[in-house]
Formats: sequence, structure tokens, C-alpha cells
Amino acid sequence: MNKSLNQGRVKIETYANQRWRASVENETTIENILDPIFWAHIAGQLIPGDHIECLWDDKSRWADLIVLSTGTGLAHVDLLATKELSAPVSYEEANTKPKPAKSKLPAAATA
Repeated sequence: MNKSLNQGRVKIETYANQRWRASVENETTIENILDPIFWAHIAGQLIPGDHIECLWDDKSRWADLIVLSTGTGLAHVDLLATKELSAPVSYEEANTKPKPAKSKLPAAATA
């Protein structure tokens, strides 16, 4: 017997769940963000199925989590993906405008 999904079980993701972005302090480990207590201060806002994108302050690591369950002062999450990012760029480097290249064309003659 073929089985199909009931229409009521499919929703636009933004109506069913939220995507969150967490700015994580550099010394935080993956084990820390997987600890249900880590999310204590926002657990009441999370619902199962929510996604939490974590980006470390120095942009050295990224992680994607899914919320499995929540309770008073805790949220159980699972790691969907993590990635070590390439060498972080400092604010100064990122906001330095490149100097214009000197033209190799001869200067225009003035009359």
C-alpha cells in the first residue's frame, strides 16, 4: 500500500518554526552548546523543531542545531552540522579600503 503525506502535516517553515542566530563567545566549545543548561535564558522562547545557527565571535566556527525538546530552564538540542571557518579577518583588515592602483599610462600632456 502506498502512503502519502496528509496536507495538514506540511507547513511553510516560517509558520511552523523559528530560525535563531546565537553569537557565541570564542572560548565556548561544541560540548557547551549541546548542554541543555546552556540555553537556560531563552529556553522559554524555543520550541521543538527550531533551528539555532551559532557563530563564534571571532568567526572561527559555525554550528547548526535543532531543538529537540524544551523544559523549564533548559533546551535539548542536537548538532546538525559544524564547520571550522578559515582564518578570521580582523575588523581593521575587513574595513580597510584597498589603495587605488597607480596607473601605468603616461600622464596626459597639458597645454
